[in-house]
Amino acid sequence: MRYHITLFIFFAFTQLFAQQAGLVKGVVSDAENKNISFASVYLLNAEKNSLVKAGFTNEKGVYNLTPLAAGSYYVKVEFAGMAPYQSEKFTLAAGETKELTPVVMTLAEAKLDEVKIRARKPLIEVLPDKTVFNVSGNTNAIGENALDLLRKAPGVIVDNNDNITLLGKSGVQVFIDGKPSPLSVEDLAQMLRGMQSDQIESFEIITNPSARYDAQGNAGIINIRLKKDKSLGANANINLGFARGVTPRPNFNRYNGSITANFRNKKVNVFGNYTGVIGTRYNFFISERNQNGFEFEQEREGRSPFTNSNFKAGVDYFINDNSTIGVMVNGFYNPGENNDSSRTTIYNNGNFESNLIALSIGEKTNNNINTNINYAFNNKKGTTWNVDLDYGNFYLLNESAQPNSFFNESITEVDSFNQFNTIAERSIDIGTLKIDHERKLKKGKLGAGFKSALVRTDNDFRFLNLNQQTNELEQDDNRTNRFLYDEMITALYSTYQVRIKKWGIEAGLRVENTITNGVSLSAQEVELDSVRRNYTNLFPNLGFTYSPGRVHMYKLSYSRRIDRPRYQNLNPFVYQIDQLSARVGNPFLLPQYSHNVQASYTYKYRYTATLSYSHTTDLFTQLSDTSGERTSIFTTENLESRDVIGINVSAPISPTKWWSVYTNANLNYTRNQGNFNLEGETGKDIDLDAVRFSIFQQQTFNLNGGWSIELSGNYTSPGIWGANYLSQDFWMVNTGVQKRFLDNKAVFKVALSDIFYSGQWGGRQEFGALSSFATGGWQSRELRFNFTYNFGNQKVKKSRRRKTGLEEESKRANGGGGQQGGPGGGR
Repeated sequence: MRYHITLFIFFAFTQLFAQQAGLVKGVVSDAENKNISFASVYLLNAEKNSLVKAGFTNEKGVYNLTPLAAGSYYVKVEFAGMAPYQSEKFTLAAGETKELTPVVMTLAEAKLDEVKIRARKPLIEVLPDKTVFNVSGNTNAIGENALDLLRKAPGVIVDNNDNITLLGKSGVQVFIDGKPSPLSVEDLAQMLRGMQSDQIESFEIITNPSARYDAQGNAGIINIRLKKDKSLGANANINLGFARGVTPRPNFNRYNGSITANFRNKKVNVFGNYTGVIGTRYNFFISERNQNGFEFEQEREGRSPFTNSNFKAGVDYFINDNSTIGVMVNGFYNPGENNDSSRTTIYNNGNFESNLIALSIGEKTNNNINTNINYAFNNKKGTTWNVDLDYGNFYLLNESAQPNSFFNESITEVDSFNQFNTIAERSIDIGTLKIDHERKLKKGKLGAGFKSALVRTDNDFRFLNLNQQTNELEQDDNRTNRFLYDEMITALYSTYQVRIKKWGIEAGLRVENTITNGVSLSAQEVELDSVRRNYTNLFPNLGFTYSPGRVHMYKLSYSRRIDRPRYQNLNPFVYQIDQLSARVGNPFLLPQYSHNVQASYTYKYRYTATLSYSHTTDLFTQLSDTSGERTSIFTTENLESRDVIGINVSAPISPTKWWSVYTNANLNYTRNQGNFNLEGETGKDIDLDAVRFSIFQQQTFNLNGGWSIELSGNYTSPGIWGANYLSQDFWMVNTGVQKRFLDNKAVFKVALSDIFYSGQWGGRQEFGALSSFATGGWQSRELRFNFTYNFGNQKVKKSRRRKTGLEEESKRANGGGGQQGGPGGGR
């Protein structure tokens, strides 16, 4: 009886509520009276200019917004490629059904008065020339750094050694607001780790760049767009965060904070930001290596306290409506320590020989400062000029002591001891001049430009042995080296874009001349103490788009790209890692070239499928090899060829108004071929292929009262890393919750990364007399807390964004995106 009464009350209440709930409906079409499906429709409160309800048009272009309370409203409609539409204000009575005037959208570029909408950007935006991964507002991104976030981007894999691949290809160019940094893989990774999620607006993934971009980077470009204050007047933002590892291994704290400030009026825009991070990085490494009858079982841990400081400051002066001149200074200061310890048990033909306990203790300073002067002209009629003059300096000092002790089996007696210290100092100076111009030509747009870049690197490496009799350090001239490298790249390009009815065509050609000179100054005899090169290349690109309607879009593109050797890899010197391993430079490295073809299909501007193929010759790849009976060496060589065929699918869906799901999946086939056998050697030919699958999914639940919950996960199947490492699978699951309050000016977020502590990589290789397996991980499971508060004038008016001239050069001191370490699944 109670059940029936309760059910009756429930239905009665439902009917009463339905009678009081209002409904707003309408239809959206284009100028040709064709219905537009999946247009975004927003209902806003006319008094507060705040979002009340959001929805989409259906297949017939019809929208229905309900349930609604009585009040004063207006409607705004948006659809990609169309001018936004805003209705007149109207009043809705309680329980009223109101059908609005049909919306007719046009292609005209119309600007409407700014309206503050509390709607979120989609996690993924698929545009004709790039894919945008929006980080801002992503709950699972809180407390994370740029390197961790990259792993979640569509088609991107970051392995355990911080190497970045895109759609299965290495050689990715990482840009920061249009420019990269000339750092080694590890130094670039350190910079990205110091860049917190609250600084980042989005990642732009450009898989087939046009001739306007430098030809460097065979896998394409990932441009990290930092947040810029967009306000007219003055405002600021503060962000505070804390993270604590929650793993079965040693756990450490991390603290981060940032402040951003902006002032803008009609003539001047002044902006600046600072971010600081303090913490300790932890990683572990376990390996088994067999060579020439010896077996080496190693366990290694690393604890690296660090302090990262990043800053940016600039001013733009609006000369008139068409011309702007600006100055910007940015950089970082990242001091830190290295505290690594390892134990290696050595067996000779199955019999115990010794235990090696090795330490690596040191301090590192990594500094950068860049200055940019920019002039921009835009007459609002299709003619633009952009001039950039840049200078940047990168400085690294790394001092370390490495004691090596050989113990007996029970580790109670020392059989032998030695210690060596190293001092590595590197300075890189980069100057660039870049000019870009665009203008209308007939029915299309013509672009042309020039760039000249001068780079000088000075690498000074000192090796010192500890004299156990005097207990003093003595320089070993045979292991001490200074490497100077000069490079000048001069480029010209031209592009043309035109639209003919439903077809879009883009063609371009870039010409680059490269002059390099590397000199090794060392008492140690090397094969070649000077390497000079002078070469000129053509880099064409061609693209077609076909849009038979607003539901379907097809794209086909081709480009030729280049990757030049990293500065550090050219240094012909032996860097001793520990007593049993070393890294060797290669002055004979050649540039690698790639041909890239992509075909993509986009459905309703939301769902995208891409088929890609790339053929790369002289691919840079790190090889592990033997040197004598016991020592292993790591060096970079040119692999004869790599072919990659890939399929990528992305699908954002919304099962309900409060639940959204984004899925991105990749399937890649890779084949590597090469022969490194010297005369009389065998087992060093490579002919490997593998299929690799990866998927990323994020689910977002928007609840009442400013609450939202996110759940995300990624999985990568076994595949090929580098030339011949066969990697294991890798997966992670993350979750987070956030609450908005104080009129949406404040946000508090809590997140837990790698819930199941599964983010550990592994792989094995066979090469000549060497067979090895390795696995490892880091403090991947963390509990993170974050608080953000915005104050000042928040009315949106965008300040300009600009690229600088320090593009490729700023990133090539050994890499960023190249294959430099062991196999991994994604870190």
